[in-house]
Amino acid sequence: MFTFDIKHAILNGGVEEFFELFSRICNVHVSYYDEKGRHVQPSKGKEIEGVLKELSELGYNGPLTVELDDLGIGNMDFARKVEILRREGRFVEKFFKR
Repeated sequence: MFTFDIKHAILNGGVEEFFELFSRICNVHVSYYDEKGRHVQPSKGKEIEGVLKELSELGYNGPLTVELDDLGIGNMDFARKVEILRREGRFVEKFFKR
């Protein structure tokens, strides 16, 4: 069993290889990256929608962890960060509604 980290898989060009091991995925880190490799909002990633759609179609129903890095989203107050996390949660959720 392992955690499938979308950001790292995309950066290393191996998303399809992870789908081949789908039955062993126990957690998914939903994240994307900026030009410095920092976590940014997953909804900003071009490849993210396809990856989430594929996971949903394969029947993934385990934990999903939305990853953000304060340095990647800028200087803002706590309430704004929570708002971003909620928005990103809704973005991810739409792929897994059954």
